[in-house]
Amino acid sequence: MPKRSAASSSSGPLEGLTFLVDESVGAKILPAVLESLGAQVLTVAATFGQGAPDVEWLTAAGPKGWIVIPRDRMIRKRPLELQALRTAGVRAFAFSGGDQTADAMGELLRLRAVKMANICRSEPAPFLYTITAAGKLGRERLR
Repeated sequence: MPKRSAASSSSGPLEGLTFLVDESVGAKILPAVLESLGAQVLTVAATFGQGAPDVEWLTAAGPKGWIVIPRDRMIRKRPLELQALRTAGVRAFAFSGGDQTADAMGELLRLRAVKMANICRSEPAPFLYTITAAGKLGRERLR
């Protein structure tokens, strides 16, 4: 059984949302930031095993309503991953700068949490937004 994070003691903008964090963005800092914003958090490594294929966890995330946080925005250019995003109805926010530290990514999540929550609650799946190093959110086309 995958381990879920403890429920946040206070509410936040991400309350009621569950995020699945890819091991490429770290296992501690980002989950802690998301929890501090009220989210429930799962990690790919703990839920599917270290090194699980992207298609496997993407396919599972969509139907469960989990919001995916990978580092690799190029996920939309890989045919099998793109198909998984679309057919499973995945909602995702990917960091577009490969050289960002976990601390920097955590700050970007804090900065954009309200906007991300609004997107998750109002836009139909599937979608993929990138988060730039400057904190800009941009919707990617899922061809």
